[in-house]
Amino acid sequence: ATSTYLLVLSCLSSASLLPRNLKPFHVLTTTNPSEAMNMLQSHVVKIIISDQRMPNISGVEFLKNTISQNPRPSRILLTGYADMNAVVSAINEGRIFMYVSKPWNESELREQLNKAIEQYETNSEQQFLLLRLKECNQLLEEKVSLRTKSLLEVNSQLHSFMKVAAHDLKNPLTGIRSSAEILAVRGVTMSPEKQRHHAEGIVDSADRMLGIISSILEDSKRHQGAFKPLMDAVDVREIVLLSIKDNQIHAEQKKIRVVFDNDTGVESIIWADRLAVQQILDNLLSNAVKFSQADTTVHVRIVSNNETRKVMIAVEDEGPGISQEDQKELFKEYSQLTARPTGGEGSTGLGLSIAQSFVQAMSGRVWCESELGKGATFIVEFNMPS
Repeated sequence: ATSTYLLVLSCLSSASLLPRNLKPFHVLTTTNPSEAMNMLQSHVVKIIISDQRMPNISGVEFLKNTISQNPRPSRILLTGYADMNAVVSAINEGRIFMYVSKPWNESELREQLNKAIEQYETNSEQQFLLLRLKECNQLLEEKVSLRTKSLLEVNSQLHSFMKVAAHDLKNPLTGIRSSAEILAVRGVTMSPEKQRHHAEGIVDSADRMLGIISSILEDSKRHQGAFKPLMDAVDVREIVLLSIKDNQIHAEQKKIRVVFDNDTGVESIIWADRLAVQQILDNLLSNAVKFSQADTTVHVRIVSNNETRKVMIAVEDEGPGISQEDQKELFKEYSQLTARPTGGEGSTGLGLSIAQSFVQAMSGRVWCESELGKGATFIVEFNMPS
């Protein structure tokens, strides 16, 4: 079995300090405090006994010095009855377990050493329990931290979801308001055909809003900030015509022409989520109208490449153009660019970031080609069906 080490520091002869037979204790003796500290480093000492009166250091000071590096051993102070002040000081500063008065009784000394060992073992068990408690607390803190982080992420995702939903619903709602306002102000003077045109615009915009809401409710992953496209073969030409119709009123109010360079010979079937493509083109087209001056034209065209199996939709305006620096920020959330809407419209800085996330989810690309003073062209590219 491992020996129970007992360290004795005394100015007296080690042979005369303690009884010769102290089994099962293994006694380490020295008259040098520095040597005693070295012994504490090289042995697992359970009891430290120090004489109070020594030439260079008192027993209280020595016991106090051992605490920082060796807090666990039981400490015993050897002193005479006349040194009660030293005993009180040792209790306060040296954390002694007991003091032994000289001369001592051998049987009492053995009993005191046994109690010191019991105290050491108790302290060791307490230290182990404290360590386990600390580990458990640390583990609990880590779990709480992870849970907190998860909740913050969910909250952030929910916030992002609300921003996306609000932004997607704004365009059709604006179309409804514009058509309703025209009917309210000039409806009685309009021809039945014009009235029907605006009424159909309201219905179409309302249907789009219902479609967006339905998609949100049906797709639980949207609530987690993730977009899961419902891929299918989609005729993008039909979606372009619908987007132009939805933005026509706003364009007419700003005296902007929206022209679809509709080449019927160009392949227009893409592999995509129809509703997402509608929202993407809506963002691009409404931005083109928003940042264009009166009496300008917005062109929309479809280009296909049968070799690469790609279809591109380009939205080109005659606006102020976008600088190279602004182009670096285009697709970031809340980006505020140099160019401002020409009709006092609001700009959240979300539309292009939403469009990019949707395009990427469908394995497509979106980018901008522009020079200052020469307008801007936004191009979105999709795959053809396999």
